[in-house]
Formats: sequence, C-alpha cells, structure tokens
Amino acid sequence: MPASVASTEAADKRETGLAIVREICSLRMVDGNWTLCTDAVYWSRELIWRRNLVSARDVSGASSVMRAGIVLISFLPFLFYATKDTLFHFTGRRVTIAEHGLHLAVGLSLAMVLTNAVLGKSPAMLVGLVLFAVAGAIDEYVWHRGIPETESDLHAKEHLALLIFVVVTLAVNWLESYDWQISRALDSLRAHASPKKSHVTQLALSGMFEAPTWRAVVLIAFFLPYTFFGLNDNLHHVRHRHVSWAERILHATIVLALFTVVPHAIFGSRAIMVVGLLLFVFARALDEWVFHRRLTDGEADMHAKTHLAFLIFVVAGMAIDSITHRTWI
Repeated sequence: MPASVASTEAADKRETGLAIVREICSLRMVDGNWTLCTDAVYWSRELIWRRNLVSARDVSGASSVMRAGIVLISFLPFLFYATKDTLFHFTGRRVTIAEHGLHLAVGLSLAMVLTNAVLGKSPAMLVGLVLFAVAGAIDEYVWHRGIPETESDLHAKEHLALLIFVVVTLAVNWLESYDWQISRALDSLRAHASPKKSHVTQLALSGMFEAPTWRAVVLIAFFLPYTFFGLNDNLHHVRHRHVSWAERILHATIVLALFTVVPHAIFGSRAIMVVGLLLFVFARALDEWVFHRRLTDGEADMHAKTHLAFLIFVVAGMAIDSITHRTWI
C-alpha cells in the first residue's frame, strides 16, 4: 500500500476516533464544564495518532537508521566489558562447565535482545531480557562469591553498561513513537507532569492510569533486592571508605531519580519514568567510571549486584506493562 494512502487512512481513522470521543464527552458534560472533554480528546488524539503512525510504518516496512545507530552505539560499552570479562575467565579465574553454560545462556539471550532492539521488536526484546535476567541472576548471586575484586569491578561496569543500553533503547522507543518529534514528546511529558484532576478521572474510567494493588506489590518486591544492596553499599561507605562531597552529590542525585522512577513505574507513567531512568543512569555512570577505581573490601562486588538488581527491576516493569497491554505514552 502506498505511503500516501496509508497516511490518508490514518487521518480518517483519527478524525473518526475524535468524533466519537467528542460525542461521549458531550454526554458526560456536567454544569457546562468542558475540561473533562478537552483532556479526553487530547489523550485520545495522541493515542490514535501514534497507533496509526505505527500501523503506517508496519505497512511501508520502513526501518529507522537513526534507531539502529543509537541502539548499536549504546551497546558498545557493554560489549567492551563483556569481552574483557570473558578473557578474564581464561586468564584470571577458571570457571566451571556449569558457569560456562550460564554464560552461553546469557550470550544467546543478549543476542536476541540486541537484534530485536535494533529491529524495534519490543516484545521479542523483552523475552530476551527476561531470559537474561534469570540466567544473569543465577550467575551473579549464586556463582560470583569470593571472586577477585578485579573481576567484580568488570561485572559492575558490565551490568551498568547493559542497564544504560536498555534505558537508551526505551528512550529511543519513546521518541520514535512520536516520529522523532521532540516537541510533541515534550508536550506529552508536560501533560503527564501536571495532569488535571478531571483528566485523571477520565483516564481512570478507561483503565489507563489505574495502579492495581498487584502491580504495586510486584514492582516493590522486585525493587527490594536493589534496596538491600544499595543500603549495604552505603553502610560500607560509612565503615570502610570515606566518599568525597562530589560523590555524595551523585548519590543524592541517584536517590532523587529513584523518587521519580519507582512511583511512576507503579502508576504506569512511563514517559516520566524514562526521563527518571535517564537521569539515574547518567549519575550512576559518573559515579561508576569516575569514582569507582581500585576499590577494596568487596565494594565492587556490591556494586555488581546492585546494578544487576536494578536492571532486573526495570525488566520486571517492562514485563508487567507487556502483560497488561500498556504502551509507552
């Protein structure tokens, strides 16, 4: 189907959808207050426009070169540390056959993640991430005990680099869903950041901003391991290593980012969550690659386990969104 025809059909569908929403709003008007209707029309227009945009892309089969470039570049730091880690297993610490098997499972799952991230196939990418989370957690929390500090430092940087790759991919998904129109994406952010009461009420009726108890419980449960290792890391700073004020500022930034990420993950405000994740990984990257050098007393091991725990939390959030058929808006 020609792109012009697909675009025309998308426009027709959008106008039809808006007409239906306006009709519903007119029936719900109370005391001449049209605010509820205005908000409903705005969000319906956004959803219809973006869903038709995706449909048009599927018809044309167009591939985003920009997307592939950004995703591949963001994967390079992880690839660098993963290569160094693999070489270390043959030169620094010999691993068992069972651990080699786990590493193979990790490698295969990440190949699936990278391929589908480049192609923009989020459901298949998520399957790969879930497989990685299972194999990676067994590898890190079962096998990586009492290993050399040098290897733990590699694992810490490796896990953080992979987290950065995932967050960058989520940000790319978000921007691409707005056809790389940054102004439209920012408008969506502002609408999420300062929602009107009536707007929240309208969307709650359609189930778009519900935060079921089970969702909150599951996400908090997946966040607890990160909390545990993070608190242990802070206690380690108090007992064994004095940190500079610059590093403390980074730690405070990380905590502030978490106050953005976790609540919005629970309530499903994924656009704001992505912004919080970008701030989080930026502060974490500065902390890891500027201040975490030549660490001792098992601190690098705590960092490796902390970074992986947060990555698993992010994957859990993505999985819940997929199960509940939520989209990134």
